[in-house]
Amino acid sequence: MTIEELHRQVEKNWDRHLRETRRILKIPSVSVTGEGIQETADAVDDMLSELGAKTRQFRATKKSHPLVYGHLDVLQPSR
Repeated sequence: MTIEELHRQVEKNWDRHLRETRRILKIPSVSVTGEGIQETADAVDDMLSELGAKTRQFRATKKSHPLVYGHLDVLQPSR
């Protein structure tokens, strides 16, 4: 998939992407207390996976917040 094709897919499904973004933003997440942090990370992970990205969650320590990493193999057009 080229970046242009990805952009077309996002535009084609704009309403769905907007709903997903709003869903993530509605999850209460408070860094200092940890409330909702894992739920937010899982939601971002799911969203990236649905786009076709290979995802992983990392933690520096058992008590640290998760970092969501996603890789989407998209070919850039030649210049």
